[in-house]
Amino acid sequence: MECLLSMPTTLPCNKMLSKQIQELIKQLPEQQQRLQNTAWQDEALQPIPLAPPLSECNRKKNRFPELISDKISRIYLTRYPASDEDSDYLSAVYVDGVKLQKQYLATQLPMPSTISDFWRMVAEFKVELILMLQLPDPQDPTCCGIAPASGEFKPTPYLNITVKEIVELKYHTSQKLLLVDNSEKPSRDRSVTILRLTEWEPGRNQPPPSVITMVMFWQAAERIARGDGPTVTICHDGVTGCGLYLALSFLLERMAVEKEFDVYSAVRAVRRSRPDFVESLVIY
Repeated sequence: MECLLSMPTTLPCNKMLSKQIQELIKQLPEQQQRLQNTAWQDEALQPIPLAPPLSECNRKKNRFPELISDKISRIYLTRYPASDEDSDYLSAVYVDGVKLQKQYLATQLPMPSTISDFWRMVAEFKVELILMLQLPDPQDPTCCGIAPASGEFKPTPYLNITVKEIVELKYHTSQKLLLVDNSEKPSRDRSVTILRLTEWEPGRNQPPPSVITMVMFWQAAERIARGDGPTVTICHDGVTGCGLYLALSFLLERMAVEKEFDVYSAVRAVRRSRPDFVESLVIY
């Protein structure tokens, strides 16, 4: 019914696309309002109840408690230690891609109190690529780095991580790590790549870098070989930068696969994981 009666938002990727985009820009406020008006439909189509409320201890693991997600897309970690009931939470949600469900994990920059949980997530979910859209804010005591520039570190007693190399490029840096998980015998090792975008200023509500910078960062990420685990996206609050990057990724993937350009559908797709993704008209 929606496809038949609603405002069309899909454009074919042909030589007319550039001209059609200029026309589409005039419709953006109307499209954004339509996203708000149809949000209830996506909520109604989800048969699974909302995630349970958080304990006070877990609420403190969010840099901005007002952004706590109650969506069922919230992830759960294996408790460590097993007796700690609060150790199964990290502020992260699954986000679908065009070709794969749960293709991404969106999370905030780790806090000193959650850095070990972050690396437990990387190990448990078999993550091989981490996309850091913003660097930690040196003025914010809730921020911390996720890996040193060299040497080894142990975020948990059973994880040993070695920095292999760092390459500095025009818009980003690439850091390769070797993660050894000793939680089971025999131990398992895996390569993990961290791409850090250096063009987005640290902190909340910072304007995003240019579109071409974001596209080039996406292209760099697409060139990284990875396994079946999700790709982790990180920004200061886990919402603003991640929402923009994930919607852009969905848009570009669909252009590559289906030769169709549809900003509205890309934003709506990622909002199924978090309704506060791509909230502002500027980001849209």
